[in-house]
Amino acid sequence: MDLPHVPRLIPPVAAGLAVAAQRLLPRSSQPSRTMKIAATGLAACAAAVAGAAVARFRQSGTTLDPAQPEESSVLVTDGVNAFTRNPMYLGLTGVVTAHALWRQNPWGLLPAAGLWVWLDRKQIPAEERALEKIHPQAYREYQESVPRWVGSRSFGCGEISGKHRLCDGVRGRSGSGSAASRLAPGVWVGVGALGLCSALHLGVQFFEPDGLLADATQILLMPALAAAFHAATGGHQHRLVPLVSAALVFSWLGDTIPRFVRAEPGFLALVLSFLAAQGTYIAAFWPYRATSLLCRPWGLAPYVLALAGLVVRCAPQAGQFLLPVLLYGISLSTMAVLATGLGPLAGAGAASFLASDAMIAFRSFTDLQIPVSGFWIISTYVLGQSLLAWAVARKVQEDNQAAEPAGLHAG
Repeated sequence: MDLPHVPRLIPPVAAGLAVAAQRLLPRSSQPSRTMKIAATGLAACAAAVAGAAVARFRQSGTTLDPAQPEESSVLVTDGVNAFTRNPMYLGLTGVVTAHALWRQNPWGLLPAAGLWVWLDRKQIPAEERALEKIHPQAYREYQESVPRWVGSRSFGCGEISGKHRLCDGVRGRSGSGSAASRLAPGVWVGVGALGLCSALHLGVQFFEPDGLLADATQILLMPALAAAFHAATGGHQHRLVPLVSAALVFSWLGDTIPRFVRAEPGFLALVLSFLAAQGTYIAAFWPYRATSLLCRPWGLAPYVLALAGLVVRCAPQAGQFLLPVLLYGISLSTMAVLATGLGPLAGAGAASFLASDAMIAFRSFTDLQIPVSGFWIISTYVLGQSLLAWAVARKVQEDNQAAEPAGLHAG
């Protein structure tokens, strides 16, 4: 088969040349902690995306050499390749951009931009022409469904051939399958990113809990969860979706602001951000109060006792933070009670969230020392938020399936 010419310059070499060009430029100043956090987070995400693509290519048995398209025996369209058609190049560009941020020289972004332009205008089009000849129909359908880099189609609905329909967070096929096999690729991308960031963040809690990697990975937790949640609910119009999405945004602010604003102002921003998140969750769960523990006095008792004990224990040392902490505690407990209206999954998630914030309060306002407290706080926090998002996604699916004509969801 006569294939189009593909540039012989290997993209990793081009990325290396871009980094070398950046290092020839003078460093503007010693990078600030903020810039270090941003650069570390971007580099970690970029490396994870590229690494996941390399692993999937090796698993499929196809070539990784862009200069030998004739050896492309399999068209990889799942995993991270269902999110972007060029995850390895996206990762390379991200790493080079992160290096520019670390050096804190705006001119360092020029080599990164040059690498992107070369990939987008020279390397990728040549590869696409070659792949169209090798996999004509399949690759054209893949191009229509997944963006070259990142776009609205990365997490939305699309089709890859008439037999594989991607929509509403599930993959429809003729016949039935397990729930896991029906999850849209965007869900797996978000869950994978959340798992990676969580593992890195929890791991460093044992070595350097206040270091750059801990800060960078914490501010990536909620965006990864939000990506998975959006992919699982993206095709549905449901009141829960924008409210829970807003709660995740407020939670992200609570995770992020204290990384850059230290001491008392940072803690106050954390409390206010999560207070807004709890208020949004309460608004989301309020219509389900009739089936929650709010209507069962015996079920309310543990939450009331937990809140009362927390306030009594923390009040003596809370000082000026007593009022915002009290308001937050009431809001968090109310959210936890209302979440039970969506079922045991949401109830368990809210309880885990409550336990996480209780440990923060004990650490901040009492002499109680919890060994490796950061590990337990973040693990229960991520677990709680994930279970809440999962429960809401299930509720959205159930409500929309009940409202639509029978057979519409049969792949």
